[in-house]
Amino acid sequence: MKGVWIAVFTCMILLLVQSAFPAALLTGLPKPDLLLVFVILMAAMTDEVTGAALGLLVGLASDFLNGSAIGLSGVIYLYAGLLCGLISTKVYDRHILVRLLLCFYITLGAEILRFGFHALTGNPYQFLDAFRQIIFPESLLNVVAALLLYPVLAGRVGLARMKRW
Repeated sequence: MKGVWIAVFTCMILLLVQSAFPAALLTGLPKPDLLLVFVILMAAMTDEVTGAALGLLVGLASDFLNGSAIGLSGVIYLYAGLLCGLISTKVYDRHILVRLLLCFYITLGAEILRFGFHALTGNPYQFLDAFRQIIFPESLLNVVAALLLYPVLAGRVGLARMKRW
């Protein structure tokens, strides 16, 4: 039970940091999606059901906080948590590189889905420009954020699968 409260507290801190992340720190780069990293890491440390439920809740909270299309991040995070949970239960995931690769590829897919939705609603970007300037750099920044966040989650949340690192 202590691990659940620590995960909730970490999620609330990340919500605040994500909404108030100073753009001046990363001049010319997109902001890392810390909430997506949180969902991916938690899903990799638990299972697909927990990952999907957590992804939906965190995604809806992100939508309410950021004022984007309500439900878009919820659905994207839900599928990210589900996919990461499924992959981590079927693949040998004891190594940190597997989780970092999961973070990179799932972020890449999530941002491509987000771009596709915004393209349907009149996004002025071309795909290659968006990929080069937003999607790929954000995926790399999420890997760096995962590298920094993983020891915090693995060390604090008292789940047995998290102690593998």
